[in-house]
Amino acid sequence: MRLSQYFLPTLKEKPKDVVLKSHEYMLRAGMIRMVSAGFYNYLPLGYRVLKKVQKVVEEEMDKIGAQEALFPSLTVKHFFEVSGRWETYRDGLYRLKDATGVDMALAPTHEELFTDLLASFVSSYKQLPLVLYQISPKFRNEIRAKSGLMRTREFRMKDAYSFHMSKESLDEIYLKMKEAYGAILNRLGLQHLAVSADNGAMGGAGSEEFVVFSEAGDDSIVVCPKGHYGANLEKASSILDENEMKHVKSNLEEVSTPNMKTIKEVSDFLKIDSRLCGKIRIYKSFDLSRRFQKWVFVFLRGDVEINEVKLGNFFSEEIHLVLAESSDVEETLKLPLGSIGPHAFVDEEFDLIVDESIDDENGYYVVGSNKKDYHLKGFNLKRDLKSKYRKVDVRLVKEGDACIVCGEKLAIRKGIEVGHVFKLGKKYSEAFNWSVVDENGLLKHPLMGCYGIGIDRLIAAFIEQHHDEKGIIWGKETTPFDVIILPLSEKDESVVKVGQMLYQQLQRNGYSVLLDDTDHRAGFKFNNAELIGVPLQIIVGSKYLAEEKVEVKMRQNGATEIISLNNIPSFIEKMYQSSF
Repeated sequence: MRLSQYFLPTLKEKPKDVVLKSHEYMLRAGMIRMVSAGFYNYLPLGYRVLKKVQKVVEEEMDKIGAQEALFPSLTVKHFFEVSGRWETYRDGLYRLKDATGVDMALAPTHEELFTDLLASFVSSYKQLPLVLYQISPKFRNEIRAKSGLMRTREFRMKDAYSFHMSKESLDEIYLKMKEAYGAILNRLGLQHLAVSADNGAMGGAGSEEFVVFSEAGDDSIVVCPKGHYGANLEKASSILDENEMKHVKSNLEEVSTPNMKTIKEVSDFLKIDSRLCGKIRIYKSFDLSRRFQKWVFVFLRGDVEINEVKLGNFFSEEIHLVLAESSDVEETLKLPLGSIGPHAFVDEEFDLIVDESIDDENGYYVVGSNKKDYHLKGFNLKRDLKSKYRKVDVRLVKEGDACIVCGEKLAIRKGIEVGHVFKLGKKYSEAFNWSVVDENGLLKHPLMGCYGIGIDRLIAAFIEQHHDEKGIIWGKETTPFDVIILPLSEKDESVVKVGQMLYQQLQRNGYSVLLDDTDHRAGFKFNNAELIGVPLQIIVGSKYLAEEKVEVKMRQNGATEIISLNNIPSFIEKMYQSSF
């Protein structure tokens, strides 16, 4: 491709209000342009990268026997009603009506349509297992559409779905898909980790997400330094520090705590470890019709924070929790902020959840007395609580907590979720009333797995891990062009002639080549080449042409070599056979 004929609207300066490097460089390199918040045009350079990443994904899917299909993005409401996601996805769906008034939605994923298709054609165990996938646009009504391709409202995703008669078969394909995702990320040159994750609105029994490490990521990943454990912070568990924490058995004692509302204020005032305090968080629960159900009280140790995802997962998909406002607590419940304890809630209008950080047998805590400016010392859950409670892990893991496998101190790293694999079980086959005759002649609901990987996010994540102050540094699996040729003078006929010769020769050898045949100055050409990040730059200048040589620069490390014109094809081949 000749740059003089190529649509490549690069930008010299960083665009306004851009934070992430992937967003900045994709705009500046002329890869994308924003249409409106969360929607982007792919320009020719960006689309070349998109197709290369898609090719890697397709190749790894084909290797494990997945079959590619394509389903419509626009879906009638009926399918989402059958699965229940019309309500559970809530405002995340783009909802609209067609010309006849039928309710429709732009699909965020396609579990419903794939299940409905197989329910129409698959009736015998002999037809399973089966793995289908597609690469297509998806739509989610993101409130916080930001950061370029990292969080958009329209995005391209590879979503695959597997169908099975047995748990063993599902486990086998699930493992193959995990290995395929690892192969994709390795081929793309991304440092990553597969970690336990929350299933969210997808439902099902278990899931793992693939995270690319980057400070630009929205995900917080809990990691064992010895590699024994990894989980998304929303899912993670740990062993709490209890060193030198001494519970002293005692009777209940009411103590004055004037104007003390926080755990730190109370623990400092009473000169006790904050781990010996207990605190209450109050939520309102609603059904899918947003009707109020009951109050939910959560009792936690003073030094920990609540994990609302874990708390939400403890309840059914039909229950939605909202943190109570101060007015709810003071005016409706008639409770004093900062002095709330667990022992006042004894009737059916309340649901008491006790976090596993609380030692309900041998722990003696300072808790609110439900009386302004007073707390209770020596509160023991088993002895002093009159109401029923349920003990659940709803705690947010902290940096330095102990690994549940080996006891090492956990670290929390930032990451970008690029892929997610789920074991959905029978959730969708039961919803669509799909049964298959097994080998014994009995009807069974098939098991299902689903597997998503974000194509756009892979590109953004790659740039976050592979850039410098000059621009993008592509790898051989991601680069839009294999080589860029930079003739440094359009007025020197010998420079122009050699540039054209190399351009034609390398194209004949099967390489994708970008020839900068513009009349820009050398400095501009160099800066542009660094910005768009093509791995190999062939610099054609009069300095070395007298010796029939050119300069080759490696974008990855800036190293240069002076290469004979006759050796250029073999040198390029050598570089593309090695890692750079």
